[in-house]
Amino acid sequence: MEIPKFEIRHRYLHSQNIVHADINMETCGKFGDQWKLMNTTGMSSNGQALPRSRFGTSLPPETVYLDFQNKKVRIKDTIIATPTMDIWAFGKLMCESLLGVPLLDFDGTNQPEYDHTGLHALASWDSRRIDFVTELLVENGVEASGADLIAYCLSPLPHQRPRSMDEILYHPYWNLLKQKSLISSMIPSRMVRSRSTSSTHSFSSRIVHRNKLSSRSEETGEI
Repeated sequence: MEIPKFEIRHRYLHSQNIVHADINMETCGKFGDQWKLMNTTGMSSNGQALPRSRFGTSLPPETVYLDFQNKKVRIKDTIIATPTMDIWAFGKLMCESLLGVPLLDFDGTNQPEYDHTGLHALASWDSRRIDFVTELLVENGVEASGADLIAYCLSPLPHQRPRSMDEILYHPYWNLLKQKSLISSMIPSRMVRSRSTSSTHSFSSRIVHRNKLSSRSEETGEI
């Protein structure tokens, strides 16, 4: 399967004690039948400090904090490279690839430190948002085990994510996906229906919208 093949490259970096820290749609490329990671110049060793400019929209939640004095969410001045950062980025990439919508409301300029809406969405990332993403994945045909794997990678707390890329690569979801792919290959293409998500809005903006509707229902008694 394509994603595990890509993650074999990812796993190799971690085996060499290297953290990429910028895994996203723009830095993953397929050349022939090989997946490659781009933007490797700024990679760091595990435990070394990373410049804030290293991250694009793959920032994990632990890299931001709330500046109470200025009432803004900011990127931390000191960020230490850890493999769990790449695991968060992989979960984000996998989620966006499967559903075709961004996980967070970054503006696309690839300069998240100036994107206060995106940073606020990241700082607000919690179990409630993960539950919403899991629900949306399942609704759009992703196997429950796949949705659980993505949710596992997207934990807001680094120590609650998979411990290594091996744990991801050997997850039961991939075997299930392989079996389904084999079955699908036996079905005539005209019998396979296309599927797309109902909205291009990011998950975080849709969560806000749903919360507003819930609040309105509580105030008016509507359901």
